[in-house]
Amino acid sequence: MEQVPVLVAIEGPLKGKSYPLQEGDGNTIGRADECDITIPDNDVSRQHARVILHNAAVWVQDDNSRNGVFVNDKRVVRRPLELRPGGKVTIGIHVFQLELQEEPEEKIVIPLPKEEIEKGSSKTMWIAIAVAILAIAVALFFKT
Repeated sequence: MEQVPVLVAIEGPLKGKSYPLQEGDGNTIGRADECDITIPDNDVSRQHARVILHNAAVWVQDDNSRNGVFVNDKRVVRRPLELRPGGKVTIGIHVFQLELQEEPEEKIVIPLPKEEIEKGSSKTMWIAIAVAILAIAVALFFKT
């Protein structure tokens, strides 16, 4: 299983919420609805900060916010600061901690028609088992 970086809110109104980080242009944090992590707080800028996955590291950058961004109590000024597992990002009263969590494996769900389930026919059961085995085999084939 692969580990994925996740920001977990540990202080503030969002406490307990988890935000898996995505690769690409960075994960935006701010007050605006279009941010990846939206913080409904007037002390947070519309687009306050960005968390970037780059070269197997996590970096925090201030997006010209009014009140600043802190990584482990150090203000992010000109250059992004690296955030390591267990490290904290503070934006106003909101504190997030970087954790590495196991990525859940894909689950294959094959729904059966309700009438077939109610009948409980053994033929239907064997067909469902065969289809499930085939789906798993296909998933494993394309995963490699």
